Amino acid sequence: MTGENAPSWDYVVLQSWRDTEGGLFSGYAVHATKFAELVRERGMKVVLYHTGPTYQNAEPLNAAPDKEIAVEESRFVAALGSVLDALVIPVPLAIVNCQAERPDLPMRYVNDGHPNQICGYLTACLFYAALFGRSPEGLFVDRVVDNKIVDEENPDVGPDGDPREFVFSDELRMFLQRTAWATIQEFYSLHREG
Repeated sequence: MTGENAPSWDYVVLQSWRDTEGGLFSGYAVHATKFAELVRERGMKVVLYHTGPTYQNAEPLNAAPDKEIAVEESRFVAALGSVLDALVIPVPLAIVNCQAERPDLPMRYVNDGHPNQICGYLTACLFYAALFGRSPEGLFVDRVVDNKIVDEENPDVGPDGDPREFVFSDELRMFLQRTAWATIQEFYSLHREG
Protein backbone atom coordinates (compact mmCIF):
# COMPACT_ATOMS: atom_id res chain seq x y z
CA MET A 1 0.00 0.00 0.00
CA THR A 2 2.84 2.37 -0.71
CA GLY A 3 3.84 4.28 -3.79
CA GLU A 4 1.99 6.61 -6.10
CA ASN A 5 -0.10 3.82 -7.67
CA ALA A 6 -1.38 2.50 -4.34
CA PRO A 7 -5.18 2.41 -4.12
CA SER A 8 -7.00 4.92 -1.98
CA TRP A 9 -10.20 4.14 -0.10
CA ASP A 10 -12.12 5.79 2.71
CA TYR A 11 -12.14 2.62 4.83
CA VAL A 12 -10.16 -0.60 5.01
CA VAL A 13 -11.91 -3.54 6.66
CA LEU A 14 -9.77 -5.97 8.68
CA GLN A 15 -11.71 -9.17 9.26
CA SER A 16 -11.22 -11.59 12.14
CA TRP A 17 -11.85 -15.31 11.85
CA ARG A 18 -11.25 -17.56 14.84
CA ASP A 19 -8.07 -15.66 15.61
CA THR A 20 -9.06 -13.45 18.54
CA GLU A 21 -8.16 -15.81 21.39
CA GLY A 22 -5.38 -14.27 23.42
CA GLY A 23 -6.75 -10.75 23.46
CA LEU A 24 -4.27 -8.05 22.50
CA PHE A 25 -1.66 -10.78 21.86
CA SER A 26 -3.92 -12.71 19.47
CA GLY A 27 -3.10 -13.17 15.81
CA TYR A 28 -5.90 -10.77 14.90
CA ALA A 29 -4.63 -8.00 17.18
CA VAL A 30 -1.02 -8.39 16.08
CA HIS A 31 -1.78 -8.34 12.35
CA ALA A 32 -4.56 -5.75 12.56
CA THR A 33 -2.09 -3.43 14.30
CA LYS A 34 0.44 -3.85 11.48
CA PHE A 35 -2.15 -3.27 8.76
CA ALA A 36 -3.68 -0.33 10.65
CA GLU A 37 -0.33 1.48 10.53
CA LEU A 38 -0.28 1.15 6.73
CA VAL A 39 -3.92 2.18 6.45
CA ARG A 40 -3.43 5.31 8.55
CA GLU A 41 -0.31 6.26 6.54
CA ARG A 42 -2.59 6.44 3.50
CA GLY A 43 -5.15 8.61 5.32
CA MET A 44 -7.82 5.92 5.48
CA LYS A 45 -9.94 4.73 8.40
CA VAL A 46 -9.68 1.20 9.84
CA VAL A 47 -12.77 -0.94 10.40
CA LEU A 48 -12.40 -4.05 12.57
CA TYR A 49 -14.90 -6.61 11.33
CA HIS A 50 -15.22 -8.96 14.30
CA THR A 51 -16.92 -12.06 12.89
CA GLY A 52 -18.87 -14.59 14.92
CA PRO A 53 -18.30 -18.11 13.52
CA THR A 54 -18.70 -19.82 16.90
CA TYR A 55 -21.96 -17.94 17.58
CA GLN A 56 -23.73 -18.76 14.32
CA ASN A 57 -26.34 -21.44 14.80
CA ALA A 58 -27.50 -23.64 11.90
CA GLU A 59 -30.62 -24.78 13.73
CA PRO A 60 -33.03 -22.92 16.02
CA LEU A 61 -31.87 -22.74 19.63
CA ASN A 62 -33.89 -24.09 22.56
CA ALA A 63 -33.02 -21.10 24.73
CA ALA A 64 -31.15 -17.83 24.65
CA PRO A 65 -27.35 -18.22 24.69
CA ASP A 66 -25.00 -17.17 27.46
CA LYS A 67 -24.08 -13.63 26.49
CA GLU A 68 -21.06 -13.18 28.78
CA ILE A 69 -18.49 -14.66 26.38
CA ALA A 70 -19.64 -12.32 23.60
CA VAL A 71 -19.49 -9.38 26.00
CA GLU A 72 -15.91 -10.27 27.00
CA GLU A 73 -14.85 -10.60 23.37
CA SER A 74 -16.51 -7.27 22.67
CA ARG A 75 -14.46 -5.64 25.41
CA PHE A 76 -11.27 -6.93 23.81
CA VAL A 77 -12.30 -5.72 20.34
CA ALA A 78 -13.37 -2.37 21.81
CA ALA A 79 -9.93 -2.03 23.41
CA LEU A 80 -8.24 -2.93 20.13
CA GLY A 81 -10.49 -0.49 18.27
CA SER A 82 -9.54 2.22 20.73
CA VAL A 83 -5.82 1.53 20.35
CA LEU A 84 -6.12 1.53 16.54
CA ASP A 85 -8.64 4.38 16.36
CA ALA A 86 -10.90 2.02 14.42
CA LEU A 87 -14.60 1.52 13.94
CA VAL A 88 -15.77 -1.92 15.10
CA ILE A 89 -18.42 -4.25 13.67
CA PRO A 90 -19.31 -6.45 16.71
CA VAL A 91 -21.01 -9.40 15.01
CA PRO A 92 -20.86 -11.87 17.98
CA LEU A 93 -22.65 -9.39 20.25
CA ALA A 94 -25.31 -8.75 17.60
CA ILE A 95 -25.86 -12.48 17.05
CA VAL A 96 -26.40 -13.22 20.75
CA ASN A 97 -28.71 -10.21 20.98
CA CYS A 98 -30.75 -11.68 18.12
CA GLN A 99 -30.69 -15.13 19.66
CA ALA A 100 -31.85 -13.79 23.03
CA GLU A 101 -35.05 -12.44 21.49
CA ARG A 102 -35.41 -14.79 18.53
CA PRO A 103 -33.69 -18.14 19.24
CA ASP A 104 -35.72 -19.53 16.33
CA LEU A 105 -33.55 -17.70 13.78
CA PRO A 106 -30.64 -19.67 12.31
CA MET A 107 -27.56 -17.56 11.58
CA ARG A 108 -25.66 -19.91 9.27
CA TYR A 109 -26.33 -22.57 6.68
CA VAL A 110 -26.73 -26.20 7.74
CA ASN A 111 -24.59 -27.50 4.84
CA ASP A 112 -22.06 -24.69 4.87
CA GLY A 113 -20.30 -23.06 7.82
CA HIS A 114 -20.84 -19.57 6.46
CA PRO A 115 -23.39 -17.00 7.62
CA ASN A 116 -26.76 -17.27 5.94
CA GLN A 117 -28.73 -14.35 4.50
CA ILE A 118 -30.21 -13.45 7.92
CA CYS A 119 -26.76 -13.08 9.48
CA GLY A 120 -25.55 -11.30 6.34
CA TYR A 121 -28.37 -8.76 6.61
CA LEU A 122 -27.68 -8.23 10.32
CA THR A 123 -23.99 -7.67 9.54
CA ALA A 124 -24.82 -5.17 6.77
CA CYS A 125 -27.02 -3.27 9.24
CA LEU A 126 -24.12 -3.22 11.73
CA PHE A 127 -21.82 -1.77 9.06
CA TYR A 128 -24.40 0.90 8.24
CA ALA A 129 -24.84 1.82 11.91
CA ALA A 130 -21.08 1.95 12.58
CA LEU A 131 -20.09 3.81 9.41
CA PHE A 132 -22.87 6.40 9.49
CA GLY A 133 -23.41 6.65 13.24
CA ARG A 134 -27.15 6.30 12.89
CA SER A 135 -29.80 3.63 12.99
CA PRO A 136 -30.50 1.50 9.93
CA GLU A 137 -34.13 1.36 11.07
CA GLY A 138 -36.38 2.35 8.20
CA LEU A 139 -34.02 1.32 5.38
CA PHE A 140 -36.02 -0.55 2.79
CA VAL A 141 -33.52 -3.12 1.63
CA ASP A 142 -35.71 -6.18 1.92
CA ARG A 143 -33.69 -8.98 0.33
CA VAL A 144 -30.29 -10.60 0.26
CA VAL A 145 -28.95 -12.81 -2.51
CA ASP A 146 -26.14 -15.14 -1.50
CA ASN A 147 -23.37 -14.68 -4.07
CA LYS A 148 -22.18 -18.29 -3.88
CA ILE A 149 -23.48 -20.66 -6.57
CA VAL A 150 -23.18 -24.20 -5.23
CA ASP A 151 -24.74 -25.98 -8.22
CA GLU A 152 -24.15 -24.65 -11.75
CA GLU A 153 -27.24 -26.55 -12.98
CA ASN A 154 -29.41 -24.88 -10.31
CA PRO A 155 -27.82 -21.45 -9.90
CA ASP A 156 -30.72 -20.02 -7.89
CA VAL A 157 -30.42 -22.65 -5.13
CA GLY A 158 -28.30 -22.03 -2.02
CA PRO A 159 -26.23 -24.40 0.15
CA ASP A 160 -29.27 -25.81 1.99
CA GLY A 161 -31.43 -26.24 -1.11
CA ASP A 162 -33.36 -23.03 -0.45
CA PRO A 163 -33.38 -20.08 -2.86
CA ARG A 164 -30.22 -17.95 -2.86
CA GLU A 165 -32.48 -14.91 -2.68
CA PHE A 166 -34.05 -14.38 0.74
CA VAL A 167 -36.86 -11.82 0.96
CA PHE A 168 -37.40 -10.43 4.46
CA SER A 169 -40.79 -9.78 5.97
CA ASP A 170 -41.20 -6.25 7.28
CA GLU A 171 -41.19 -7.63 10.83
CA LEU A 172 -37.91 -9.54 10.41
CA ARG A 173 -36.23 -6.71 8.49
CA MET A 174 -37.16 -4.19 11.20
CA PHE A 175 -36.12 -6.60 13.97
CA LEU A 176 -32.64 -7.03 12.45
CA GLN A 177 -32.27 -3.28 11.87
CA ARG A 178 -33.36 -2.50 15.44
CA THR A 179 -31.06 -5.19 16.87
CA ALA A 180 -28.08 -3.88 14.89
CA TRP A 181 -28.58 -0.34 16.18
CA ALA A 182 -29.13 -1.48 19.77
CA THR A 183 -25.98 -3.62 19.51
CA ILE A 184 -23.85 -0.72 18.25
CA GLN A 185 -25.11 1.42 21.12
CA GLU A 186 -24.45 -1.39 23.63
CA PHE A 187 -21.00 -1.97 22.15
CA TYR A 188 -19.99 1.66 22.58
CA SER A 189 -21.39 1.58 26.11
CA LEU A 190 -19.09 -1.41 26.83
CA HIS A 191 -16.25 0.52 25.18
CA ARG A 192 -16.73 3.40 27.61
CA GLU A 193 -16.80 0.95 30.55
CA GLY A 194 -13.65 -0.90 29.46
